[in-house]
Amino acid sequence: MDEIIEQLLKLQEIDTLKAELEKKRALVPRRLEEERVHWDAAKAAVREHKERLQARERERRAAEREAEELEQTVLRYQVQLNSAKTNEEYRALLNQIAHTRERASQAEDRVLVAMEDIERLERELREAEAIVLDAFHPGAYGGTGKAVDWGLAARFVGSCAKPVILAGGLRPENVGEAVRAVRPFAVDVSSGVEAEPGRKDPERLRAFFRAVREADLELEATGGAAQKKARER
Repeated sequence: MDEIIEQLLKLQEIDTLKAELEKKRALVPRRLEEERVHWDAAKAAVREHKERLQARERERRAAEREAEELEQTVLRYQVQLNSAKTNEEYRALLNQIAHTRERASQAEDRVLVAMEDIERLERELREAEAIVLDAFHPGAYGGTGKAVDWGLAARFVGSCAKPVILAGGLRPENVGEAVRAVRPFAVDVSSGVEAEPGRKDPERLRAFFRAVREADLELEATGGAAQKKARER
């Protein structure tokens, strides 16, 4: 009788564990979606910062050029003062000089404001929690399907104190090699696992995850062996 009760208790415990596992499984898609939304928002924020930084830098350069051109104009007006034939011409040149100097001062103010904005934006980028490495393409911020130089990426990962997320042209066929070569904190994929634009392929997703997992296990094994060898020495 005691054995039967013990078996029943074990079955009840197994059923409880199964129920908890199902609850956890049900939470996985929602958590993945939350992480995806959070990640997309983070990438969008970084892109926006970069765009603002580039815009402010363009404004700064334009204001500097304008200030330099206006200063040259002032110098020309000052030369013309010596050849003024009438009081009217002299006063007109003085007014032009004053107006041009005011515009030059405004341009210099814009340079200072732009430089302050640039410093602030650069500081915010430095405070980012992680860095995404993606292939550069004029006018596009990722999603081009082009791979980065893995050799350069590996050197960057080795010298960067922040987590580095590798993106750009990753597919089930090459992500394992990329992980082994670069050793990033994480990888980012989109078009590389799509059956068609905007629709993910479950088989390619499974193959992608499997390749990443195999590469991670291989790196852990070789890393552990290297540490053991170092300790033996």
